[in-house]
Amino acid sequence: MERIDIRTVLLTGVTFDLLCVWLLAGLWRRSRGRVEGLGFWVAGVAATAAGVLLIMLRGTIADWVSILLGNGLIVGGTLGVYIGLGLFFGAPVRRTPNYVLCAAFVCLHGFFAFVHPSLWARTLNFCVALGLVCAQGLWFAARRVERPLRHNARWVKRVYGVCLLLLLSRLVWNLARPPLEYDFFRAGNIEAIFLILLEVLLVMLAFALILTVYERLALERERAVQEVRTLGGLLPICSSCKKIRDDGGYWNQIEAYIRSHSEAEFSHGLCPDCMRRLYPEEEGGGEAGSGTPGRK
Repeated sequence: MERIDIRTVLLTGVTFDLLCVWLLAGLWRRSRGRVEGLGFWVAGVAATAAGVLLIMLRGTIADWVSILLGNGLIVGGTLGVYIGLGLFFGAPVRRTPNYVLCAAFVCLHGFFAFVHPSLWARTLNFCVALGLVCAQGLWFAARRVERPLRHNARWVKRVYGVCLLLLLSRLVWNLARPPLEYDFFRAGNIEAIFLILLEVLLVMLAFALILTVYERLALERERAVQEVRTLGGLLPICSSCKKIRDDGGYWNQIEAYIRSHSEAEFSHGLCPDCMRRLYPEEEGGGEAGSGTPGRK
């Protein structure tokens, strides 16, 4: 079987990542101020694309830039997407432990790149760090999102779950064989297929986020239309006391009913007819003082 060129795989991944950045950035510009977290999503996917690009350029740029900064941007970008997910669903995530995770990942990667070079160990380090972020995203979408909104997070949950399975499979595969050392760009088709699947899942995650935003905006529009139509239709009202019967069969004062079914508020006063009926002396005195003709 002909060997798959890993640089071509990475270049294709960068292209699709940049497309996702462009789509998310356009969505962020249109939805800015309406939903939170989109800025973290744009920055996270952009950081991931930059990291893949730096890895692809290994050999033409400094190794520490390609190995440390490139892989750090991928893990950090995925973490940024997770943080944005918490803001989007109104349940902010704990950031400090994840910052520590990123720092530990970069330190270990540097150790196994320059102090005790081992591509095998760096692969384990990458799978563990990225897997921990994906595991948190899966747990968040499955448990921390409020129950009425979990349907909105279903695609993100599925992508995180598949990505976690892929990373665990890669981890087991790496542990099941001896730590052979080889050039990353001559790692063979297994490594290339793993990178292809990982890139596909990262792109699917970006599209899942876009779909989540569109579903949220559609839900908000539906709620707005529902609020507009809340007081539509026939309202059963008492012809004597003017109370309104609600859906539960209870009779409510008209202002209480309208207040509970809309954002209207009331300020009470007296119309001229009620003023004359309740306070005739005030009405008479006011008219006498004004000199209205034809009245005594």
